[in-house]
Amino acid sequence: MKNTCLILALLVSTIGFAQKESLLEVQFSSITRGESEYLTLTADSVKYFVQNRIKNSQLERSRLINSKEWKSLESIVKSIDLTKMRSIVSPSQKRQYDGARHSSIVVISNLGSYNHLFDDEEPHESLIDLMKCLQNIRKRTK
Repeated sequence: MKNTCLILALLVSTIGFAQKESLLEVQFSSITRGESEYLTLTADSVKYFVQNRIKNSQLERSRLINSKEWKSLESIVKSIDLTKMRSIVSPSQKRQYDGARHSSIVVISNLGSYNHLFDDEEPHESLIDLMKCLQNIRKRTK
């Protein structure tokens, strides 16, 4: 009887528990036939990589991310409905006929992974602030 009451109390307490989502990583990639670009941000680092197959060159940079950059990124991500990222339509579809770079933003949290595909650096309007933030961090990393 004691065990049954303990199990019941545990079940009741966990039903109302909702796990808080926290940002783990943000990735940006942009790919053409001749060049690939990757930017990865975590709470402690920024990693940037570009490979140009035509020039047979590559650039790789990494640095510590400052707390202001990470907090800004977290704030922007919190304002986005991550569950809708995959289903929102990008403003254009030029990448389907090689008219633009194939780009994506991936947001990884403790609750899941969310992505959006788009042309060049022009995501859906709900992700423009996030794209601008990524561009600013990338500029400071190159």
